[in-house]
Amino acid sequence: MKTYIVKFFCCFIPSKKIRRKVREKIFSIQITCDEVNKYLPKYVHNFIKDLSNEYFININKNIYGGGA
Repeated sequence: MKTYIVKFFCCFIPSKKIRRKVREKIFSIQITCDEVNKYLPKYVHNFIKDLSNEYFININKNIYGGGA
């Protein structure tokens, strides 16, 4: 999705240097867990934290099927 948005905006930028700066700026953005956690309600964060990895592995197996 991000790739298509960048391609669309770059169509309207005539300078190659500016297009490169736009691409580098957008693709260098990284979202950390701390940034996501501050938007989650505390009870949801605690609920997720209390669950084991096996719980999420089983859910993924049910959704996508199979797995190791």
